Amino acid sequence: MTFCPARFLGLVFALRLAAVEVPLAVEETRGYTRRSENVTVGVPLPRAAVKDLARLTVIDPKGAPVPAQFETLAAWPDGSVKWVLVDFAADCPARGKTEYRLSDGGKRPDRASPLSATEHGDTVTVRTGPLNCELNRKSLNLFDSVQLGKSAHPG
Repeated sequence: MTFCPARFLGLVFALRLAAVEVPLAVEETRGYTRRSENVTVGVPLPRAAVKDLARLTVIDPKGAPVPAQFETLAAWPDGSVKWVLVDFAADCPARGKTEYRLSDGGKRPDRASPLSATEHGDTVTVRTGPLNCELNRKSLNLFDSVQLGKSAHPG
């Protein structure tokens, strides 16, 4: 057999174009409908398939991205991810199965509003996006005010 650089480069190029698509099957066996149940799974990946965890996403059965976290557990000598830890929230019917997918070609979901806490004198304001709370350090109330969306509720 003779070595042909053109064929070898074509093979390497084809391997780099191959997408990561790993099925993540979630099965409920106790008879309870699960909503946003925490799922943690380790997934092995082929050499050179994923170098940047930011490319990974979890896709639900309808094709929508779901919030997920990824952590490299082991790396190949070339620096690509060998094992990735995946954490996400899954829905599953009672005694049913739901298939999610780990993909390197999907769009990640928009990030939730960031959590912030600001201090002004004796008042601490906590903002989570839709929920805003004010706490007073000198008051015995848990909250001086709570606002959810456009509805304000005094403490």
